[in-house]
Amino acid sequence: MDTSRMGEVKRLLAEITKEATEQNTSTWSYTNLGRFASYGQLKNQDNAFKVLMTFHLTEKMARKWNDRKGGYSISFKDSMVEDLEKNLLSLLIRSSVEMNEDQLITITRTFKASSNYAHVWPYKPLMTRIEKHIKLYGLSKSMSKTLSYLKFTKSRYAYADEKEIDKRINQLTSGVEKPMISSKDDFGKAINTRLKSMNSQEAGRWNMLIEQLSKDKDKSTPSKKWIAQSRKIVEGFDRREWHEHLIPVIKVCITRLQTIHKRNSNNVFFIHEDNVQLLRGMVWITAYINDESINLVIEELGLWCFRKLPGHGALSVKVGNACLYTFSQLPQEVGIMRLTKFRLKIKYPSVRSQIEKLIRKKAESEGKTMDQIEELAINDFGLNANNQFEQKIGECTAVLKITKINKTEISWLKADGKAQKSIPSSIKEEFKTQIGDLRKKAKEIQTILPSQKDRIEGFFLKKRKWTFADWKRYYHDHNLISFIARNLIWEFTDDEKCGTGMWLNNRLIDENENIIDWTSDKTVVRLWHPINSPVDAIVKWRAILEKEQIQQPFKQAFREVYLVTDAELETENYSNRFAAHILYQHQFAALCQTRGWAYSLMGQWDSHNTPTLKIPQWGMTAEYWVDSNWDGDGVANEMGIFNFIHTDQVRFYDKEKQLNINETPDIVFSEVMRDVDLFVGVTSIGNDPNWVDGGIQAYNHYWQDYSFGDLSESSKIRKQVLQNLVPKLKVAKQCQFEGNFLVVEGKIRIYKIHIGSGNILMKPNDQYLCIVPDRKSSADKVYLPFEGDRQLSIIISKVFLLAADDKITDRTILRQINGNVSR
Repeated sequence: MDTSRMGEVKRLLAEITKEATEQNTSTWSYTNLGRFASYGQLKNQDNAFKVLMTFHLTEKMARKWNDRKGGYSISFKDSMVEDLEKNLLSLLIRSSVEMNEDQLITITRTFKASSNYAHVWPYKPLMTRIEKHIKLYGLSKSMSKTLSYLKFTKSRYAYADEKEIDKRINQLTSGVEKPMISSKDDFGKAINTRLKSMNSQEAGRWNMLIEQLSKDKDKSTPSKKWIAQSRKIVEGFDRREWHEHLIPVIKVCITRLQTIHKRNSNNVFFIHEDNVQLLRGMVWITAYINDESINLVIEELGLWCFRKLPGHGALSVKVGNACLYTFSQLPQEVGIMRLTKFRLKIKYPSVRSQIEKLIRKKAESEGKTMDQIEELAINDFGLNANNQFEQKIGECTAVLKITKINKTEISWLKADGKAQKSIPSSIKEEFKTQIGDLRKKAKEIQTILPSQKDRIEGFFLKKRKWTFADWKRYYHDHNLISFIARNLIWEFTDDEKCGTGMWLNNRLIDENENIIDWTSDKTVVRLWHPINSPVDAIVKWRAILEKEQIQQPFKQAFREVYLVTDAELETENYSNRFAAHILYQHQFAALCQTRGWAYSLMGQWDSHNTPTLKIPQWGMTAEYWVDSNWDGDGVANEMGIFNFIHTDQVRFYDKEKQLNINETPDIVFSEVMRDVDLFVGVTSIGNDPNWVDGGIQAYNHYWQDYSFGDLSESSKIRKQVLQNLVPKLKVAKQCQFEGNFLVVEGKIRIYKIHIGSGNILMKPNDQYLCIVPDRKSSADKVYLPFEGDRQLSIIISKVFLLAADDKITDRTILRQINGNVSR
C-alpha cells in the first residue's frame, strides 16, 4: 500500500477533528458528519486515499486501546475525538471504498488484537464487507482462519453484539444458515416440545414456517420478500393449528413477562437473542391470519413488552414494536380499533406517538382525517340499540349491559325469560370458554368507552362537524357510541335554521322540549358548548337533565365557562389565575397525559420543561408554567424526581407569537383554563386529607389556604349542583350552606365540608377532621347530572357518613370526633 500521501491524510483528519469538536461541544454523537465541510473533502478523494485514511484511523485507534491496557485514562475532549474517529471509520467501511482480502484481514486482526469487546470497533459494517467479499470470491483459508480468530463467545458472559458476530461467522464458515430454536428460554422450550409431539409431516411444515419466520432479523419491519414468502406458507395452515400451537407458545412469553414484573427482581431475562426474530416473525404473520382470539393475545403480549419495570424500563421494545406493526397491517377497521385501544392502555409517550403516526398514515392513505378514520373503526361489540349484548349459553341467556361509562353488568335469564340470580353451576362448568369470552367482551367495553368519551369531549377544541347523515351513522345509531352520544347536547344548523337538541324519548328535542323535525341529511351537526348559548338556555338544559334523571358522560350542560377577568386584561399576555399552587408532580404528569398536554417529570438534573397543549385546529399552543423547589427535605424521591411542583402563568401562542389574553378565542381560553383548573383541583396538596400528619411544614400555610379558601370555577359549579341536590337527600334537614362550606349537623358534632377540597372542619373550634375517601362511595345511588367529578361523590359520601356520626365504627375517625364534643 502506497503511504506517500500519509501526510495529506493526517492533515485532513486533523481538520475534520478540529471542525467537529468546535461545532459539537455539547454532544457525544458524531453520526451526522455530512454537515462538516472538511468531511466533504474526504468524500471527494479517490479510493486509494480513502483506504489510506481507513488504515490510519484503525492504527491510531488501536494504539489508543493498547495504551489504555496499561491504565491510560483520557479526558472528556479526547473521548469525544475517539467517538468521532470511530464513526468516521464506520462510514468509510460502509462506503463503496474498494478493499482487497489482505486489507480486510489486516483490519479485522487489528480490531480484535486491540480489544475483545465488539462495541469498541465498527464490527457490523466490517462483517457486512466480509460477507459480500466471500459471496463474490469464496471463503479462502486465510479468511476462514481470520474469522476463527475473531470469534468472541468462548465465555458464556459474552454480550449480545459479540454473540451476533459469532453467529454470522458460523453461517459464513459452515455455509449453511439454519433457523436456531434455542432451548435457553421458555419460548424455545415450548416450541421444541411441540415439534417433538408432531408427526413428521406436520413437523416438516412447522419447521419450514419457523425457518421463514426467523429471517429478516436485522430489519425493524419485514421486507416485501419476507411478506410474500410468509403469506404463501401461512395459506397451508388452518385456524385450528394456530389456536393449538401458535397461541400457546405466545402465551408462554406473556407468562414469562408477567413473572418478571411480579417478582420485580434484577433478573429481567425474557427471551434468548437467538429466538427474538422467531417471536417477532410469529407476531408479524398474525396480521395475515387476522383471527380475533390471536389479535387479543398479540395485544396482551405488546402491552406486557412495553410495560415499565422499575429501574429497567420496557422489557422488549423490539417485540412490542412488532405487535404495533402487526396491528397496522390488519384490515382497516380492525387495525385502527386495535391501535386506538393500545394507545389508550400504553403509558410511554414515544410509543403513543408512534401509534398516532401509524393511524395518521392509514388515514392519509384513505384521504381522511384521524378523527374520521377512528370513527370508521369503532367496534360495536355486537350490541343492540339498547346498548346490550345477548348470548344464548346452555339453557340460559346472558345479557351484557352498559350501566356507566366504565361499568358493565352481566345478568342471566332462564329459558322462560325470568331473571336468574347467578350463573347456574352446570352452565358455569360446561361453558367456561363462552363465559370467559363474555367477560372479556365486558372488560373491553369498559376499556374502550372511557377513551371514546375523552375523544368526543376533545371535539370542543377541534372544530369538528358532521353532516346529519354521518352523525346519525357514527354517533346516534352506533350501538356502542350512542351510549355516550344520546346523553349529549348537539348543535344543528342548515341554511335557514339553527338550534340545539338532545335525543329524549325517541325524539330530538330543543331546550324548550319542542321537537326538532326540520333536519335533513345535509344539516351540519356540532357538539354544543355552553359558551355559545345565553344563560337561560343553559338553565333550561340543566332542568331537563335533572327532570329526566339523565347523567351526561362528561360535564356539558354544567360545564364551567371561563371568561377573561380584569386582572388578566391588566397583565395583557398571561394569566396568573392559577399561579402559586403546589401540586403533586406525579399526579400532575399523569393528568397531563390524560388531557393531551406534553410534560415530562422533572428531577434533580437538567430536566426543566413546560406543560404544553397543542391546539392544531386553531394553529395555537397553550403553556402552563411550572417549576420545582430544590431546597428542603422531602422535595424529591429516592430517584431524584421532585415530589412537588409550583405553578405560575398560563400563556397562549399563535404559532410562535405570544398572544394577548383578549386575542385568544373564547372557547380556546375557556377550555384551556378548565384543564388548568382541573390540574390544580385534582393534584393540589390542598386536597390531601393526610397532609396535616405527614406533609412538609413549609407548605402548611398553602395547604390551609387552599383547603378552606375561595372556590374555583369548577368548585362553584359543584356548589350549584349540591345546592340543588342536597334538599332531595334523606339527610337534607341536617344540612345547610355557609359560604364555601356544606355544613352537616351530626348527632355528636357539627361538620363544615369545604366544597372545593372536600376537607372538613368541626365546630365550634374548627378542629380538623381527617377522613380518607373510600373507593366505594355511598353516593353511587344518588343521581348526579354528569360523570367525572370524583370530589362531588366524595363530598356526598361524607355528608351521609357525618349525618350519622353516632354509627361510625372507624376508631381513627371516632378518636378525632370525640376529642372535643362541646358545642
